[in-house]
Amino acid sequence: MQFTILESSLKCGSCSVLSPLLPSMLNDGISSYGMGGNYDPGRILGRKTRHLNSATLFFGSTAAALLETEKVKSVDRQCPDRVGIYVTAETINLEDDFCFDLSAKVHGPDYVSPLQAPNTLANVVGSHFASYAGITGPNCTIAAGQTGGFQAIQVATLGLSDQSIDMAIVGGVEVCSEYHRLAYVEDREVSVAHGITRASQSDRLIFYPPMTRLRIKASEAELARWLKSELGKQLVTESLDAVLIAFKPDWLILENLHSALCQIHVTETLLLGERFYGRGESCSALLALGLGADLLNQEQVDWHALGERVLGKHPSGLRRLGVIGFDEQGQFTILIMEKRSCLSM
Repeated sequence: MQFTILESSLKCGSCSVLSPLLPSMLNDGISSYGMGGNYDPGRILGRKTRHLNSATLFFGSTAAALLETEKVKSVDRQCPDRVGIYVTAETINLEDDFCFDLSAKVHGPDYVSPLQAPNTLANVVGSHFASYAGITGPNCTIAAGQTGGFQAIQVATLGLSDQSIDMAIVGGVEVCSEYHRLAYVEDREVSVAHGITRASQSDRLIFYPPMTRLRIKASEAELARWLKSELGKQLVTESLDAVLIAFKPDWLILENLHSALCQIHVTETLLLGERFYGRGESCSALLALGLGADLLNQEQVDWHALGERVLGKHPSGLRRLGVIGFDEQGQFTILIMEKRSCLSM
């Protein structure tokens, strides 16, 4: 089955944008912004939010903006029980847990606030946003590291495929409190949400469900052969106009992967996602999905404006794109995106 993106919403630092996301990635430097502790500056979620942590506020305000877009609003207002919410977030309650533990350690268990326990329950991001928005379809919050974004898309497309839902809000959030900075080196703060539905004949942009493999570390040549094999299972042709690397481990050498992909005629062009939006925790696959959609929606890609974010040739046209992620544990995922020609619709 094929799927399409209705609208997208992105927040990073002081930047807040709806579709398309690419100009923000090029101009505003997602990885360089911090929120300064104010994760819902517009009070979108209301004023009585002291019990909500930064991740819940950040995603909630981002997804709330998405719900106000024309295409998404037309679905969720009519049938709130036919909308699913699938969010990826790491250590979403880390700040609550630290406060609870430090209070007990420094002041003793009698001084721990009883509100900190329900706070943790309220800060399950997907469920809280569903409650706020009045969406009564399925929801879940996924913690799966860098692959969390792909997994959120996989679960969402399953619900769309069996027609238990008509639209999915698929998103992710990364925050960087003082506690997160102790646990992680990266300081990217970003929240992203996409409205996804089953594709119709009139949709020009489509994508297929992600395909995932689990392996131990493999050479770049082995990875290239795996990608070619997976493409052969899903597509008539085994070649792509470009491959967008959503995220990668330190041991993977992109130049070697590019050479291997060229040799077996998969692609001659690599787009380096982390040079658009920096390295982070769980949002990279979702940022890459939005980036891929923006590139495919352009009539003519300005390759020179992308600069060092492109490795290899600049194709004359961009119609079929592979979004690929490789994590440190050896899990590899590929998602295929296509732009239909006007003649095929």
